[in-house]
Amino acid sequence: MANRPISQLVDDISDTGDSLTIAGEHMKQRGYKQLRTATMHMKPWTKHVPDYYVVKTKAWVVYPWELKEFTFNLATRLAKEGKSRHEIAGYLFEVGVPIHYAKGFLDQWIERNKPNEPETKTLKKGKRKKSK
Repeated sequence: MANRPISQLVDDISDTGDSLTIAGEHMKQRGYKQLRTATMHMKPWTKHVPDYYVVKTKAWVVYPWELKEFTFNLATRLAKEGKSRHEIAGYLFEVGVPIHYAKGFLDQWIERNKPNEPETKTLKKGKRKKSK
């Protein structure tokens, strides 16, 4: 395979470094001999220090495109610990989730996590009656 030009591999964060390492190995197998990596954030413990990064941080990073997933995961964890919806919303606000996102996502999370209720019961002659 002929040498390919330099390739740029971009990710949001280099935390463990595994994603960049695996993707980089794949690119090299595809013939890219020179590879540059770039991220917005880099953790000090990463195994793959990118060639370019904006911020080195130990902080937990939640990107705007992850807010819903973050909210759902956190709400599930806190609910298992016995926290109320109000307490969960307060915690989300404390960690920086804008309150209008927290409210909307919590409404969706509650709707998704309602216990299953039987809609109807079947009677002997095939008629259906609404459950109480």
